[in-house]
Amino acid sequence: FVVGSQLRSDHGQEVLRRIAAEGHTIAIHSETHDYGQIYASIEAFLDDFAAVDKRIYDITGIHPTLFRFPGGSINSYNSAIYEELIGEMTRRGYNYFDWNASAGDASVTKTSTEKIISNVTSAAQKHDEAVVLLHDSTGKENTVAALHQIIVQLKDAGYQFAPLSGEVSPVIFGYRK
Repeated sequence: FVVGSQLRSDHGQEVLRRIAAEGHTIAIHSETHDYGQIYASIEAFLDDFAAVDKRIYDITGIHPTLFRFPGGSINSYNSAIYEELIGEMTRRGYNYFDWNASAGDASVTKTSTEKIISNVTSAAQKHDEAVVLLHDSTGKENTVAALHQIIVQLKDAGYQFAPLSGEVSPVIFGYRK
């Protein structure tokens, strides 16, 4: 799930090209990752989405069909518009994923490698199929360091790893009523 602003550097573009060349799923997250800006309106969300889609296409020639809403499909920033946003994105043919297991690494304060491993493995084991939220941006070195052990522990627990696609049934947060 790509943040477009991280693709402004040659290194970011090189990493994205490698991801594509290795056959991994490329999906859209956000251009700016500025929740207040993104969720100011439906149009603001669509503009941000179009910007990262264009940036990904310009670098890889791929128009992703999967995405993840910044903060998840239902959050405090989009509470007034999430139903309309979900409807519009679905109408446009996009599939979105939320998550059912999290590293707990989204905070500004660093989460220890051990805590990330524990968070992911304990949450994932509550589900037959887990979609895990992890971050690899600047300051998330502990997440990257935890990844090998997470993979080993989940494989040992019988999990298999597969790419997300339009054929995979997405994990989505439930609507609030």
